[in-house]
Amino acid sequence: MIRNRFNMNRVICILLTIVLLSCVDANTDKDVVKSYYDNGKLSSELRYQDGMLNGECVWYYSNGNIKMKSYYDKNVLNGETMMWHENGNLQSRYYCRDNEYDSVFETYNVNGVLVKKEYYKEGVKHGSISQWYDNGKPFVEGQYEEGMFDGCWKVYYENGSLGSEANYENGAGEQVGYAPDGVKVTLIHYKDNVKDGEEIRYNRDGSVKEILLWNEGDYVGKKE
Repeated sequence: MIRNRFNMNRVICILLTIVLLSCVDANTDKDVVKSYYDNGKLSSELRYQDGMLNGECVWYYSNGNIKMKSYYDKNVLNGETMMWHENGNLQSRYYCRDNEYDSVFETYNVNGVLVKKEYYKEGVKHGSISQWYDNGKPFVEGQYEEGMFDGCWKVYYENGSLGSEANYENGAGEQVGYAPDGVKVTLIHYKDNVKDGEEIRYNRDGSVKEILLWNEGDYVGKKE
């Protein structure tokens, strides 16, 4: 089974790199360590206990706006993390438990408009997922079951017309694609969340145009 687990170790490495590249104004024995940009503005304010990140940690942009706010328990991400765009608008909000995404994960565009909302359980996508265009119209509606596509999925064009629909069970199913005017144009087979088997492409009159072959997400060639 394919599981959509996010590599939280990568996040930790990025955050620690930010700390190391900063100019620290205090020694690490103190509970709060502040670092600054070359322009004198605060770059980060990190809380430590016994040499480990502990409590609220905040990073800033060079213009003074907050970039990220996270909560640590002895170097382990626990609780809410919030990120902001450089203009001050919210970029994302999510929760972690023991360094893994857990519960809701929200993503916002540069204007602060919600464009994606999904759910995690122990680092794996689990539950509903919704995406929107910047104009607020629906883009994707679907469901995950322990990281796998599950149930009804729909994708929309920006004008609101249906782009594709599928019904999955444990990551397997058939996706039907439509042109903006509603004409059926594709039929794609999925397994383990990726294309597997035939991808049938249709002419507008309903006749088969071509058949592409896939194997576990890799393109094999055209069916003769």
